[in-house]
Amino acid sequence: MDSIYRGYPRQSVPNPLQRLVNRAQAPTHPETRPAGMLPLANPNHGGYNPVRNLSHRVWSKSALGLAGLLWVSFWPEWSAATEFNTLQPAQSTLLFAYKQMNVPMEGRFKTFGIHLHFDPAKPAQGKAVLDAPIASLDTGSDEANDEVGNAAWFNSKKYPMAHFESTTIQPLGGNRYEVSGPLTIKGHTRLVSTPVTVVIQGNRAVFDGSFAIRRADFSVGEGTWADFGTVANDIQIKFHLVTTP
Repeated sequence: MDSIYRGYPRQSVPNPLQRLVNRAQAPTHPETRPAGMLPLANPNHGGYNPVRNLSHRVWSKSALGLAGLLWVSFWPEWSAATEFNTLQPAQSTLLFAYKQMNVPMEGRFKTFGIHLHFDPAKPAQGKAVLDAPIASLDTGSDEANDEVGNAAWFNSKKYPMAHFESTTIQPLGGNRYEVSGPLTIKGHTRLVSTPVTVVIQGNRAVFDGSFAIRRADFSVGEGTWADFGTVANDIQIKFHLVTTP
């Protein structure tokens, strides 16, 4: 083996800690040892040295502690995942956009509730159930708000709630997901799907997405209001949901 090493010298990467290791392992001579320092056992002898044994134990514990700290610092994805399930209503919005006489219009739901369970580590097992009271629908006009509650529109006395419940949450890559499930409005149910972007900021998760529905599929705007030239058939639903654990 010695001849092999002499013929083919090994190339190694310098270890910046080697000098410290060499100094720690170097024998301490009596003439250089500080006054009061306990003498160490001769490293060539196999005798038990309590000082050296204590040093090894302290070094082992310190190394384990440092390793644990580095693990937590550089591998946070291995820490326990957090489930986001509490809506922050003051920071969240549920909007709808449409065209009336070909003029873009926008409204919102002043109040709505959502039961959400979303764990970033297990997104496919998540769940979202949304209820939006029709009485909280705000078109920006008191007269229009009274009108949309009538039987020809949402018939809010008989059908007071718009309801959505997710059946699947499919990861699309990165922080994007596709959420699908039945949407029920005015007693009519249709399957809808929406792409959702999830941004996690510290102890909160923000869900943004939008999808289109046709009001005729839900019998919203019947009789004289069935003309799409007055109010367009396509309605865009937009949501911005801020949640915490």
